[in-house]
Amino acid sequence: RIVDVSYRIEQGRRLYIERIQIHGNTKTRDEVIRREFDIGEGDAYNRALVDRGERHLKALGYFKSVKIAAAPGSAPDRVVLDVTVEEQQTGNFWVSGGYSTTDGFLASVTISDSNFLGTGDIAKTTLTYGQYARGFDLAFTDPWFLGQRLSLGGELFGRQTFANSNQAFNTSLYGAKVSAGTPLTDNLGVTWNYSIYNQGISLDPAIGTVSLPIQQAAQAGSYWVSSVGSAVTYSTLDNPKDPSSGVWARTNNEFAGLGGAAKFARTTDDVRVYQPITGDLVGVVRAQGGYVTPWGGQQLPLLSGFFGGPQLIRGFAPNGFGPRDITPGTTMDNLGGNIYWTTSAELQAPMPFVPPDAQLKIALFADTGSLWATNASTVPGLATSLSPAQQIANSQALRASVGASLIWDSMFGPIRIDYAYPIAKQSYDVTQRFQFHAGAF
Repeated sequence: RIVDVSYRIEQGRRLYIERIQIHGNTKTRDEVIRREFDIGEGDAYNRALVDRGERHLKALGYFKSVKIAAAPGSAPDRVVLDVTVEEQQTGNFWVSGGYSTTDGFLASVTISDSNFLGTGDIAKTTLTYGQYARGFDLAFTDPWFLGQRLSLGGELFGRQTFANSNQAFNTSLYGAKVSAGTPLTDNLGVTWNYSIYNQGISLDPAIGTVSLPIQQAAQAGSYWVSSVGSAVTYSTLDNPKDPSSGVWARTNNEFAGLGGAAKFARTTDDVRVYQPITGDLVGVVRAQGGYVTPWGGQQLPLLSGFFGGPQLIRGFAPNGFGPRDITPGTTMDNLGGNIYWTTSAELQAPMPFVPPDAQLKIALFADTGSLWATNASTVPGLATSLSPAQQIANSQALRASVGASLIWDSMFGPIRIDYAYPIAKQSYDVTQRFQFHAGAF
């Protein structure tokens, strides 16, 4: 019951790429497509490298479909690569905002293009104007600087917020950022950056007695922050714009103190897992966490802490949870924490009885997490008793919510409406059940 097997291998004729033909690119320049291949005309044909180039093209997000076929060339040892692409919209006009009877209206308009003028460059302009917030953000990135897989970008930004029901003080922030990045593998990339910005707090005379830590921060005046940072991103998503399977993870690190007045180290992490369940039903699990600490004997600047809100747990207002001054007779402000964690579970499915072309989905979700200050030296007001009557709540108790969402991939970009009901909160937390935003989420 034993059989001998002999393998005889004969070397086939080596094929060479005679030319690469590109079809269907009405906007994207040929060189933007060609640079995604690790082989060129005249090189030996390698199917593995061709497949890798196809994956790179699909990951750009410029095309609805990418097809690569090999056709006979002018000689038996020549082959022609026929690359056919179908372009899709890369420019976006995003509108985001929200409204409540106490906070008023906030609108943010973003015009961006991830394939600016067909060059593959990324350009973005954001203008924010509202009753309580105004700002701008200008950014430009060349993902192939000097013809290499090295991205180089710059950003100018500025933002003002005004006292409202969620905060009893004004803030200002303006500065610049330079970043460079490179892919390490097809799924892993790293970015380095340097930022310099000025931020500060001021008080509104029309507001009553604000919390003592806020008064201290306002008296200290504005200050410069000079920091270096890095970000590592891992992605196996099947579709960057509308994923249904795969993993996306990012860790951000910032070290401030190379010049400037503030000295702190901060790290934040975000992991998302997408998994098809049955049919068009997709499950999404997300986990976030962050930690910031001062160094050099300093106290953590108020604006450098973490403030809990809908970006962490839906159903809570901006600055809605976290360490808070609950001293009677004051504005009872959120003071920010230095550590947080959150988890989220979500089910997404196409809207029933609606044609698939409408790109309309519904979702059910549950969020939970916590945010607090780890010790008395990190958050203003927790370090010393500024007043015998001062009361500061710093609970590690869980906050949680459940809710439903409507998601629409509209002609203006993705739009999402969330309605969340908090099921676990503290008595001093501030909730906001309805949220609306558009653009990337």
